[in-house]
Amino acid sequence: MQFIKKPEQGKKIIVFIGLEGWSKKGGQGDYIRELSDAMSEAGHSVIVINPYFRQPHADISIKRGKFLFKVDLPVGQGTLPFNIFHNRIGKVHYLRFKDPHDILYPIIYPDWYVDGALYSDSLYGYIEAVCLSRIPMHIIGALGISPDILHFNDWQTGYGPAYMEIIYRYHQDFKSLLFRTGTVMTVHNIAYQGLTKWGLFINKADPICRLLENIFPPDGLFIGVYDHGYVYEVDAFGITGLPRHFQFMRDGGAECWGDVPGYGGRHNVLKFGLEKANKIIAVSKGNFHDMQRDDLGFGLSWVVRKRAAEGDIGFVWNGVDFDSICPEDLGELTETVNAKKNIKFVQYGSQDADILAKKMTNKLALRARVNDLINKSPEDCFGHIDDSNGDDLVVCAVSRFVRQKGYSILFEHLDYNYELDIRYNERLADALMRIRGEHGNRLQLIIMGTPGDGDGAWVLGRIKELTQQYKGRVALICKFDPALANQIRAGSNIFFMPSQYEPGGISNIQAAVLGTLCVLTYTGGLVDFIEAGGTYPEFVAAGFGYGVPWTLKRTGQDFVRAFRKALQIYCEDKVKWQALVKQAMTIKVDWSYRVPEYIYIYDSAMLRNDAIRNP
Repeated sequence: MQFIKKPEQGKKIIVFIGLEGWSKKGGQGDYIRELSDAMSEAGHSVIVINPYFRQPHADISIKRGKFLFKVDLPVGQGTLPFNIFHNRIGKVHYLRFKDPHDILYPIIYPDWYVDGALYSDSLYGYIEAVCLSRIPMHIIGALGISPDILHFNDWQTGYGPAYMEIIYRYHQDFKSLLFRTGTVMTVHNIAYQGLTKWGLFINKADPICRLLENIFPPDGLFIGVYDHGYVYEVDAFGITGLPRHFQFMRDGGAECWGDVPGYGGRHNVLKFGLEKANKIIAVSKGNFHDMQRDDLGFGLSWVVRKRAAEGDIGFVWNGVDFDSICPEDLGELTETVNAKKNIKFVQYGSQDADILAKKMTNKLALRARVNDLINKSPEDCFGHIDDSNGDDLVVCAVSRFVRQKGYSILFEHLDYNYELDIRYNERLADALMRIRGEHGNRLQLIIMGTPGDGDGAWVLGRIKELTQQYKGRVALICKFDPALANQIRAGSNIFFMPSQYEPGGISNIQAAVLGTLCVLTYTGGLVDFIEAGGTYPEFVAAGFGYGVPWTLKRTGQDFVRAFRKALQIYCEDKVKWQALVKQAMTIKVDWSYRVPEYIYIYDSAMLRNDAIRNP
């Protein structure tokens, strides 16, 4: 295939592998899309390998792509066929692999259950992770290219570095292409690991059983048959095709708590990738430190500490595509909400002398936009935002609501505090709603997001109750719209981000670029953001321990203090508020600042690989 050209001298061929990229549902999608664009603009040849999902979700294009070839991928003791499609977006080549049976990869991050397990934890999720980890090497083999770097992302690609070191780097059909290729693994969220038992259960009538017949011989398919023959227990690690002893190898293998009674054969997909990658990349300096803590390493802190001691972990604070979020160019900031009343969004820049006036215009437009949306979509939009007082402080949150994001702290009961006017056993949300500025100014809350776990569903249910308790002051939008998300950030005064832990942090950066100051916790990538001047230090709350209840009360008090300070400055010192807004908007966040740091890590990965091969 000739569409992948050899780069100029000193440039690299880089292959990104991840579940997201073409489709997007989380931060990994932005990361892969934007970093691949930045690398290609810097002169490198870039390929992104993603699954071809049956149902699109925030896809980068609606085009199907050009069919290139078919790959018969080794899985278990057989093969699974995949069709490879090519699209070029800008200078980046996207290669997606499609299951011709339409059984695998129905949609990115399905939220349904299979035989009692969440889809990602089921046999489906496991087979998909095996295929995503292994197929890049076969695509590369068919293309006949020799990449400098294979860049794997998160647990769904965790077997990739292991496949490289155990099979492909030395395989006679691939050695000429991959022997000198460096492997790196970015950990976007170490809490998600692909932790798997020896056996995975599936109903005999499930469509995936048709695929299993292709990858196991009749006598090697199951390790158990239950419920009168209607439920099979499938040998999970046997699907990988990797030597069995790695399943039970703790140091350097996939074993994870397999010596605990009842957990025999338990293994961890992400752990295997962390053990075998030439280099590991943390998405911030704060994340680099957090992953080494026992409470935030989620059982893998010892692996991270080991690799860090060996000098094999680097960190690069996430960037954002500044052009895609610059308020001077956003198309959604030209929308007219109500022509008769001349209510509309306006574009603005950090150098505008009247920036606060333009932000006020956007606040009024946001209120009208949200209220109109609630009237038109009462099934998933709730509440109302009063527009009688322009100087009320509008606080927003845009998030996929999961436990990690920390919004349950709104309903934490706090200790009495006279100085902060916190009543005994008062919830944080109620304490915030009672805060007043010098002219009676209040907080208003606009929240947009969808639940990602049980905790998120519970939180959104409680926020829905707040829309009734505090009529005119709370609005909830239970869906995600990227354009509306930018309007919410642009029209708000404060972006609220109470993360329990935050590896990188994208939403806070987007808010800052749009001139919306952040109230957040001191954790992970938010530490990098704070140190870079992304928000005012007095708007920062102490981080709370993951699973440590007493710290929630301390952090809750910090948030009351932060919001009281924010409302005070906003109402009483517009000059200072404008200075803070302009400072936040000029934070250096563009990916062009990050590319040299990634190239340094890529070079280190290639050198590490050479050192291992030639000790």
